[in-house]
Amino acid sequence: MRIDFNGSYYDGELNANGEFHGMGEYVWANGDKFVGQWLNGKRVGQGKYIWENGAIYEGDWSFDQRTG
Repeated sequence: MRIDFNGSYYDGELNANGEFHGMGEYVWANGDKFVGQWLNGKRVGQGKYIWENGAIYEGDWSFDQRTG
């Protein structure tokens, strides 16, 4: 399901409360992007963050924090 937020958007799975949950992609208005796993609205597990300048972090996440 795609949800738009003032120039940003989320495209992926949701839980019963409407939070990002499961696999999904979030793209910020500035061009940054996260693709990976979500749990109750937080980035967890494996994911890839791509900054608009082309820099990439690919690895583990725990409650919105990079852990790798």
